Formats: sequence, C-alpha cells, structure tokens
Amino acid sequence: MAIVVEFGCTVHQYATQFHEIVFPRPSVCPSCQAQDCLIGHGFYPREPLDQEQVYRILVKRWRCKGCHRTTSSLPSFILRFRHYLLVVIQRALTARHEDRLKEGDVLTVVK
Repeated sequence: MAIVVEFGCTVHQYATQFHEIVFPRPSVCPSCQAQDCLIGHGFYPREPLDQEQVYRILVKRWRCKGCHRTTSSLPSFILRFRHYLLVVIQRALTARHEDRLKEGDVLTVVK
C-alpha cells in the first residue's frame, strides 16, 4: 500500500536532492489503523519516465510494528504500477478526451 506525499518538488529535484529530503513518518498504519507504529524499512527503486528521460529515484518504505505490513511514501508525481510520470499521463488523457485526438496522434502531443 502507498501513501501519496507531496514533497513540493519536481521529479528532477527529488532525484538530485534526495539526501536532503525529509520523509514525514505517517502517524497511522493504512493497513491496520494502528497509531504511531510505523518504522523506517529502507527504500525501493523506481524508474519513472517523462518525454525525454528515465529518472532513477528511491521511494521510502515503512513497516508496521503491529501488523508487519509495509507501506511506502510515494511522491505525488508518480502513480502506483505506472511507468510514466503523472504529468505525462495527464497530457495523454487530455489530448485523447478533451482535445478528441486519435490514439496515434496522442503520441505526438505527449512527446
């Protein structure tokens, strides 16, 4: 499970200034609702894409002392189970549905 966190930075800033980022500890376990039970459990890699490059970032992971499940602090610029950044997905959906572009034409707008 993931908790979406707004870090107030872009993916580029997150990647380059990673060691300066403060990761707020969630106060409640999203799985069992226990209070103040999450402890740091390392990081896991993600490689989100934008139109031009792949970013290599780390996502903070937490483990509940009560239910032993893990959760992560997912930056708001990426989505679970998606390779592309949120801004790229948003552009593609806007082009397809609001601008009424055909599927093949959406790629030219997103790139």
